[in-house]
Amino acid sequence: MMAREGFSCAWYAGHEELDVQGALVQFIESLRTALAPKRVVYLGSSAGGFAALYCSYFDPGSVALVMVPQTNLQRHFAPRAVSLYLEECWSGRSLEEVGEVACTDVTSLYEKGFDNTVVYVQSQGDFMHSALQLTPFMSACYNTGDPEQEKLIVQSDYWGKPGHGGAVPMEGYSTWLRAAISAPSTRLEDLLETSAAFRQEAAPQNTRGKSSSGHDPISAVDSSLTELVKNGLLNRFEPDEERL
Repeated sequence: MMAREGFSCAWYAGHEELDVQGALVQFIESLRTALAPKRVVYLGSSAGGFAALYCSYFDPGSVALVMVPQTNLQRHFAPRAVSLYLEECWSGRSLEEVGEVACTDVTSLYEKGFDNTVVYVQSQGDFMHSALQLTPFMSACYNTGDPEQEKLIVQSDYWGKPGHGGAVPMEGYSTWLRAAISAPSTRLEDLLETSAAFRQEAAPQNTRGKSSSGHDPISAVDSSLTELVKNGLLNRFEPDEERL
């Protein structure tokens, strides 16, 4: 991006003279070897979220914490932004042609199954990204039908700013970041419990409502709605014999 003019977003996807995605994965792997970290967290928003999802996918056991990310450039809400990137970095080649040598759709990776964990924070006021980026990505993550492969947490909320830019402020993801760093493991239950504990700490005293475990209680209604959403995406509703 710094060597070219005319566009403001490149998704860390590189250009025809340099495989930036491959270089990043190799660089991070070398850092892992040198530093031997206990845990790796990839953090990114919008185009940076796309890169975080990509790099985390190739880092088993890592966590991708992403805010309103793009997941497929073909569905980008501003096609002109993608066109400018292609014109400047890929000699005007089509997105399909670029997709043969660089990843332009992370949903195609995750639908095969994944060994990292994803925490996906979405603004309810960002309608385009909810419809065009989040929903297809969720479907891809649940594609295998194997609960052990469905390592995805989605938080959808509204922080007072409609549209895309700046839709998720720091307070929208800070507790998730703390949880990703300090939870006992990257299991979904541990991340959820740890994040809930941090939110409880930050809540005003008169609004706290702890369960016996000291964390925010999750109601049966919330749990049922989560299952309905997931099953709806998977189109795998099953009859409940007890209700027939």
